[in-house]
Amino acid sequence: MEKKTKQEIKALVEEKELLAKLKGYYDTCKQYYAREHKKMKLLDATDRGDLWKAIQAKFPKFQILPDTNHVSYIKNNILASVYTVVKGASVMPTSEQDKQLAMDLNIVLENIWKRAKIGFTQFKTGERAALLNLGLTQVGWDENLSGGTGDAFYKGNVVAKSIDPMKFMRDPFSDNLDVAGYCMTYDNYHKSVFESNPLYKEKFKEYLAHKDSKVVYGDVMDIPATTAKTNLSGNNEKDYYTLIVFWVKEDGKINEYHTVNAEFMLHKKEDIKPSIFPFAELYCNLPAGALVGTSEPYKIFASSVATNLMNSLAFTAEYKNQRPPKYVRTDCGLNIAEFAK
Repeated sequence: MEKKTKQEIKALVEEKELLAKLKGYYDTCKQYYAREHKKMKLLDATDRGDLWKAIQAKFPKFQILPDTNHVSYIKNNILASVYTVVKGASVMPTSEQDKQLAMDLNIVLENIWKRAKIGFTQFKTGERAALLNLGLTQVGWDENLSGGTGDAFYKGNVVAKSIDPMKFMRDPFSDNLDVAGYCMTYDNYHKSVFESNPLYKEKFKEYLAHKDSKVVYGDVMDIPATTAKTNLSGNNEKDYYTLIVFWVKEDGKINEYHTVNAEFMLHKKEDIKPSIFPFAELYCNLPAGALVGTSEPYKIFASSVATNLMNSLAFTAEYKNQRPPKYVRTDCGLNIAEFAK
């Protein structure tokens, strides 16, 4: 095995300690967000028409199970009323000389808004907020985007992405992102996604080599080995891995860390600019100190279940009355099979 210099060993030790801290953040958030994520999954499944599966109800095969989707009805009404209009800031002139400049800047802003599809992103984020009470938009800058010709040529553009609240967690001991110490997003991806990403592909090859030997960082200064798992979703899909991206406040700066399962570092970006978390939180109802708060669909969820259950009993009973069961004594000597014909 190739010998490592003291500097290389020190860097590996520091990285392993950092990963242990990040994994601690992830485990803490999963513990505090467990109830919130359970509520979100319940609402999401009900909205998709899987009420009875969502509540894991068991009934006889003959029972009629209506699904009047009150959750979807409330969500769609809020969505249509509030989140179908594109919202954006505009520049207001403060003097007569600035009028033309303000008009030109507003045209530029509108053009950037359309090119980045901000309106559609707002709509998707609003849909999540209407259903789950929380919608999230991640905002960044992509230097690789370019277009136009001549004076209209541009390189780089604003990028906005709607984030699933069920795959986002922030510091659970803070009221909002402004005072949070860290936040993270996570999702499972096929290995081809990692192998095609220029930021990840070399490090991911290294991770796979360590994974095959079942050890990551285990050969550094007697540090206990870390067993490499496929992903953190619990279902162990073949060739799928969990990408967890952390944003952490450290020494007055915000650092960004991309990891596999919070156990191997794929990419890091220190002191991101601007020095704020790159997310905008949208609440349908203010959380009032809670992690997520309560959405309008969740407030009527129990009543919706009760209504559907009572309808189920009524419909099943009525169906049974129309087709009452027939009973035949076994000692009557009747050939049941022939009689049924």
